[in-house]
Amino acid sequence: MTNENKIFNALVITFAAMVGGYILLNRSRKGNIPSVNYNPTYDMEENKKLPLGYRSNNPTNLRYNVSNDWLGKVTPPAVGKYGTYERFIDMAHGYRAALITLRTYIRKDFNTIEKIITRWAPSQDHNYTDDYIKHVSSLVGIPKDQVISRNDKETLKAIVRAMSISENGYKDAAGNDLQSTYGLPSMDAIEKGWDLL
Repeated sequence: MTNENKIFNALVITFAAMVGGYILLNRSRKGNIPSVNYNPTYDMEENKKLPLGYRSNNPTNLRYNVSNDWLGKVTPPAVGKYGTYERFIDMAHGYRAALITLRTYIRKDFNTIEKIITRWAPSQDHNYTDDYIKHVSSLVGIPKDQVISRNDKETLKAIVRAMSISENGYKDAAGNDLQSTYGLPSMDAIEKGWDLL
């Protein structure tokens, strides 16, 4: 093989590697990269007994927004009884989106459970906002008007766990306990969601 052929082959290999790297980089920006699956061993999307939030790996029921290019976002969105919701590749990415949204709220001075839930689930959208606030405050163990730091990892993890319970309930459609049967909500997935921030 001549030196020119060796140089040509090296350039082709280098170009192919650059194109492959570019494709992977762009896919990772859109969240379409392979991911470790943090779901339990059952197929959540096919389990019709589970609440929509868990089936779609969106445990806090974030509404679908075409302009939100979440890491790990899946399209088409999940269509539920009351509208259209985001879907994620796994539960950790769903919790990541919830944690980012909470931290954004806090930065904009929605920095208590009462303010967060009032914005998240306003009563004008036919939500039981006051009950939601009381439930989350009780589960987290802090007053509804206590100011929260956007960097308070443990409190934010506790809030998204409590919101998961408020949004999805305690039982599946067959009456099975979500925590003991499926491990939901999953603190492991919430922790991994924080690690993805």
